[in-house]
Amino acid sequence: MNRVPSVVLILVLLAGLSACQRSPHQDTRYQCAEQRVETRLGEHRMQLRLPERDLVLDAVVSASGARYEDADGNGFWSKGPTEALLRLQGGAWVNCESTEARSPWVAARDRGVVYRAVGQEPGWVVEVGLGEAPAMTLVMDYGQRRLEIPRARRLEGDAGYVGEAGDVAVSLHILREACTDVMSGEAFPTRAELRLDEAIYRGCGHELSP
Repeated sequence: MNRVPSVVLILVLLAGLSACQRSPHQDTRYQCAEQRVETRLGEHRMQLRLPERDLVLDAVVSASGARYEDADGNGFWSKGPTEALLRLQGGAWVNCESTEARSPWVAARDRGVVYRAVGQEPGWVVEVGLGEAPAMTLVMDYGQRRLEIPRARRLEGDAGYVGEAGDVAVSLHILREACTDVMSGEAFPTRAELRLDEAIYRGCGHELSP
């Protein structure tokens, strides 16, 4: 008489077990020194989401934790629920701690931003979208001022962008040389020079892969 309820109970338990098995596939965010990264687990591999691009790492044998690597010397080694190690391009392993905060660079890539630069004192951010005449968004003075350029023009040789935000002339010059943020110490592959009329702002940026 109790066989039907027993079958139902077994199905419920199996469904719960399946849900538990899927839970590791959720995205996890980490702060690794000055850099914030995101991870997305799949079957026997991991998608490592860096500020400028995504990497796919394969699972490798590890004496402890879960370890993922690729042929280019990139690796991610989960040491527990909140701690991990990150290695990029064969460099030293860097300590990571889980965080709730998203990487603003990965979030920008998800919005279709192809170039993003930041500067300090006063703090500013500029984001450039996709297309031959991309939209540009500028957030100036620690968020106190926002400017929008619906259709920017590219400078020759992909050296940057120019446009007008209302009556303000804007130019963003991108120099492909190493740059270090003066506040955080984070390293960037490009240097950025932003001009609003006669005012000049200097900072660092990433070219992003959507």
